[in-house]
Amino acid sequence: MIKELKSKKITVPGGKITLFEYLRRPEIKIKDLPVSKNYPEKVCEEVEIEVKYSPYIERMLSEIKEFKNLERIKIPENIDYSKIPGLSLEIVEKLTKFRPLNLGQASRISGITPSAISILMVYLKKLQSSEN
Repeated sequence: MIKELKSKKITVPGGKITLFEYLRRPEIKIKDLPVSKNYPEKVCEEVEIEVKYSPYIERMLSEIKEFKNLERIKIPENIDYSKIPGLSLEIVEKLTKFRPLNLGQASRISGITPSAISILMVYLKKLQSSEN
């Protein structure tokens, strides 16, 4: 059914979009679409949920992929976290105490925020580019 929603187009103000894109709109229900008549009600409900939540699912999959990449970004053993601008004192203390080997380990330390990981990632990239 999802293939059918992605292949069939509908005309809306502003142009044509697929039924899949149309169904993503909060005010649109799958029962309003003619294709729903060809499928059991339970299938339609599941497809509607999948379509409505697809942006969130895609974002989560992207975050999982990014998390796997965090494991590959190594943190130098001799890094001085206090010299990284933007990290709070609490974050500096935790990173100094635990000395994670990579960003993945750092992200799993209690109290280490996603923004702190981003700051650390940017700092490590600048450090790496200045070494090259």
